[in-house]
Amino acid sequence: SACLVGSEMCIRDRAREGVVIGEKYRLEREVARGAWGAVWRARHEVLRKTVAIKILRGDRPEASDDWAEKRMLREARAVSQIRHPSVVDVSDFGHFAGAPYIVMEFLEGHSLASEIRKGAMSWERARPLLLQAIEGLAAAHRQGIVHRDVKPSNLFLLSDGVTLKVVDFGIAGPGNKLTRITTAGEVLGTPAFMSPEQTRGMDITAQSDICLLYTSDAAD
Repeated sequence: SACLVGSEMCIRDRAREGVVIGEKYRLEREVARGAWGAVWRARHEVLRKTVAIKILRGDRPEASDDWAEKRMLREARAVSQIRHPSVVDVSDFGHFAGAPYIVMEFLEGHSLASEIRKGAMSWERARPLLLQAIEGLAAAHRQGIVHRDVKPSNLFLLSDGVTLKVVDFGIAGPGNKLTRITTAGEVLGTPAFMSPEQTRGMDITAQSDICLLYTSDAAD
């Protein structure tokens, strides 16, 4: 049936089990839905490999222009440069029903935020997880990329219980320069997990991510 290209109704109507997007990714099931988009488990038809696909929601007010697309494209480009075992891998970018999507490695497990909600974590358990987060962020910093939104919900604990990956580089950008792909006067990030310079709209550096990592650990 006909639908408005890029609209949420169009995306929901066309994004369903069995649909092939990008001529090679067959959607299997929706695994998560958030403020910005839905994440689907999919299968690469040629390589016979399971992947995750994040599709932008069409009902965001920002989706009416190219703001959200620039945000997702920047995330895809940033993460694809890092290539580190402690950072989620991004392999492709495209459009579906007029909305942008990112293809990533499929991760099984849950966020560190969910793990923390189960109860206090001992230092012996937390230390190796924090070290993996630091190593992943360091790999990003070596590429000149600052995450800017380090928090427990963006640290993903795999189902083995010992492997952690940094995810969601949606507002990542170059260090020492706050790239504003947003509305005038708006500061990107999560207020409870912002570094002081981020809340003031100042230049962001690698040290900002380390501050955020400490804040995440202290807050939860």
